[in-house]
Amino acid sequence: MASHLNLLLANSPAPFLERTVLVMDGLSKPPAARLLRTKTVNFFDLEAEDRKAKIRVFAGLHQYTDTPLRGYYLDAGGTAVLPMREDLCQFCFLRTFSNSRLYVAREGDSLLRIYQEQQLGGGSASAVGHTGNMLDEVSWCECLQRDVVGPVQGNALLYKRQSEPWSLLVQQIVGVEGRELVHRVVQRPLQY
Repeated sequence: MASHLNLLLANSPAPFLERTVLVMDGLSKPPAARLLRTKTVNFFDLEAEDRKAKIRVFAGLHQYTDTPLRGYYLDAGGTAVLPMREDLCQFCFLRTFSNSRLYVAREGDSLLRIYQEQQLGGGSASAVGHTGNMLDEVSWCECLQRDVVGPVQGNALLYKRQSEPWSLLVQQIVGVEGRELVHRVVQRPLQY
């Protein structure tokens, strides 16, 4: 079943995210967090749980039963470096996108540095804004539809199709814990 979910996400991420709540909680647990900090590129796997898909990471390829998703990881409040052009990795998973903002800056001729600012307080991240290399900025508020009563969460990932720019895919998730549903998915290409 895991490879089926992996293939669905790899081949058509937006439709997959419209139907399935992506659960990122496992990536912040100590064993996974250690792995994610020590490698630039990681191998991810999806595990089915009702209408949800839990994302997990393993230490070695031999631990996967099927083809894993190859990608980058952006921790809450962290930074990640992504190639601007073609790459073998088509995903960058974000641990969360609730109450946060992404900044895209140029890093040399062929790389992008993505910064994530948590707990929005207004204004731009001064460290990024003063470099003169900032190309784009995306707030989670841009990706929300405010027609919902109750708590709203945001999960996100960056996705790159061949010969296209990176795009941010954001899930707007509603409902109580354990009974979450995807309200809508917003896709926004990054400007660079």
